[in-house]
Amino acid sequence: MRLAELFTMYIVTTFALSYSTGYLGLSRDLFLHIGLLVGAISCVTIPLFAFLADTLGRRRIYMIGALIGAVAAFPFFMALQAGSVIWIVIFAVALTNLSHDMVVCVQQPIFAELFGAGYRYSGAGVGYQVASVVGGGFTPFIAAALVDLASGSWVPVAVYLAGGCLLSLAGAAWMLRSRKEV
Repeated sequence: MRLAELFTMYIVTTFALSYSTGYLGLSRDLFLHIGLLVGAISCVTIPLFAFLADTLGRRRIYMIGALIGAVAAFPFFMALQAGSVIWIVIFAVALTNLSHDMVVCVQQPIFAELFGAGYRYSGAGVGYQVASVVGGGFTPFIAAALVDLASGSWVPVAVYLAGGCLLSLAGAAWMLRSRKEV
């Protein structure tokens, strides 16, 4: 279920910097500024979405975030290809400040509730950290390899990003509802 969180953040902040400067000739400073922008916006959006999750339900917020990530994957790369700064920023914000932040703000309580009280910390902690290494740490390398295999095309990376978000969406849909949720 962490794929939506990890893919959206690492592809937008790490891979896109490398791809857009190396393959598309876009400015490195643009992506460094986008990283600062989305980080600043997250200071507002994460608490906002956490508040909304208390009202609308954690699973619902998680699923909406994962869906936004899947929907924004192709337009983000199309904006990169076009070199349209405005659209790059809009879709970077959609992927990080909507998709990523909606997913990340509810993960800890969702994951903790998946385990009984006797295994809650170890079960959620181990699963969370293993997913960080496997799903997050390798993401920029996998994305770079996909581009190389596709002779510079971004399409396989967009499929990878959208697919990871859809897997997260499916995991959240399959997960049992908490007794506390609306």
